[in-house]
Amino acid sequence: MVGIAGLLKEPVATLDNGLFQRVALACALLNNPRLLIADELIKDIDFYSRRLIMQTIKQFLQEGGTFICGFSHMDYVNQLNRVAWLSDGQLTFYQPAEAAAEWQRQFEEFNLRSGEIND
Repeated sequence: MVGIAGLLKEPVATLDNGLFQRVALACALLNNPRLLIADELIKDIDFYSRRLIMQTIKQFLQEGGTFICGFSHMDYVNQLNRVAWLSDGQLTFYQPAEAAAEWQRQFEEFNLRSGEIND
């Protein structure tokens, strides 16, 4: 599913970030969980691994699973169903486009406060 069959004899410590994350996801899915919780699952990994991981997550969701993930970059927000935003102890739920707009609004507000020019 995540393309790791050829790596089964490799020490996990020698794998690059993308392969490591694919192995971690495969391990998390071994017992057919109904809920997956991950933090920064696709951050700083190669495009091939990102694609495989996102395809696997999409399949997991189609099969009725629930996926909760923490992330710090909005690149993949449009692949999500809902986004929960935690700010000042309050959790707010957004549709992906709304979350992207809120991210942009906060980014621009930060730039104004810090004196940065927003291109």
